[in-house]
Amino acid sequence: MTTHVDPRVVVARSQLVIGQPFFGSLALRLKLTMSDYNKTMWTDGVTLGVSPEFMSKHPEAIILFAFAHEVLHCALEHPWRRGNRDADLWNIACDYVVNLLLKAAGFAVPDWCYCDPRFRGMDAESVYKCLLIEQQQKQKQQQKQGTADQGKQDQGNQGAGKSQPGSKPQAGKGEPDKGKPTAGKGQGKGSAADSDKRQIGEVRDAQTTSEATAAEKRVEWSVAVTQAANLTKTFGTAGGVSKEVIDDLNKPRVDWRAQLRRFVDASRERAYTWSTINRRTWAAGFVAPGSVPDSIHTVVWCTDTSSSVDTEALQQNRAELQAALDEGAIDRLVYIQCDTRVTHVAVFEKGEQIKLTAYGRGGTAFKPAFDWILENEPDASAIVYFTDMCTSDWSELVDPGVPVMWAAYGHPMKIRQQFDRATFGELIEL
Repeated sequence: MTTHVDPRVVVARSQLVIGQPFFGSLALRLKLTMSDYNKTMWTDGVTLGVSPEFMSKHPEAIILFAFAHEVLHCALEHPWRRGNRDADLWNIACDYVVNLLLKAAGFAVPDWCYCDPRFRGMDAESVYKCLLIEQQQKQKQQQKQGTADQGKQDQGNQGAGKSQPGSKPQAGKGEPDKGKPTAGKGQGKGSAADSDKRQIGEVRDAQTTSEATAAEKRVEWSVAVTQAANLTKTFGTAGGVSKEVIDDLNKPRVDWRAQLRRFVDASRERAYTWSTINRRTWAAGFVAPGSVPDSIHTVVWCTDTSSSVDTEALQQNRAELQAALDEGAIDRLVYIQCDTRVTHVAVFEKGEQIKLTAYGRGGTAFKPAFDWILENEPDASAIVYFTDMCTSDWSELVDPGVPVMWAAYGHPMKIRQQFDRATFGELIEL
């Protein structure tokens, strides 16, 4: 890394300021440095590193695109949002979000960059979740294929070992050639190299000393985005990304556990009584009646036990059930397991330990669970349905007349596509 900055880098930034003031004004916030850290550009929210090789290999349009790309990483606060996610996959997820926004802003996105329209409107966390699920599914498929190939190879070896007396060994049978890797297998570095070729730049973790410092930097970038958007409006120039889009992608992500707890708490019916005093109004200087539970708070928790919901998700489901009971959020819990039919029902009350065994593991249908509730628990305060949302009986469902929360697990895009077919209920993505 060197403090000497190639004049071409300064010229490129100046051209961005003139032609794309939204991105150009934000680019001025970053300290420029020449760096061989990677073969393109990188940023950590403070510095913009530029590879000399990149500047010499690419035309002006690509260089300007790369500048805007790195700037948008900062505007979207990507250097502060990775957490404990895999760094490489996080970079790819962020690239999808940034490149789609740049394309909408009028930039010509190189064909080799990550830019898939199916991720349009999604934040980096949601894209990352999609990519991670798809990666895990691919790995499972490769493992199955590898097991099947190994089985065939073992059978071939056994067959080759039973040669007839006087027979000659046949070429290509028996022990495979050593030192010749099978094409497409075991080549982990190949996939990484392909990833590098598709990335126009890199987002690195911000080098902050504390959470307070990180929060301060994020606020600074939020203010800068507002100023850049106002500058674009003032001069009537085209281009840029709207402040509303940035704010939407940067909005705080609500913890799904807290969201679920609020839903359950809100479903509790309460009566007002003078036997207790409302402490909030008392602090404000006047007296008002307090509230007490009006009835036993019964929540029906349905769990999709079809084969498409994995064991880890079911364990997560049990943990949340236990927490709701232990903390007194629910007085009485009716737990239903359902695939294409209701396979198991259990009732738990405060203080009881929840022990669950998964029943079913077949297909998916929601109607049997709702029919069972209507017949057996018509006075339920609320219904929570833990599922991957993959069912074909949406058209058969009827609003039960009580609050319903779809606690959805799985691929974010598939969840949203399925939820669009629902005619009632709220959605939280786990």
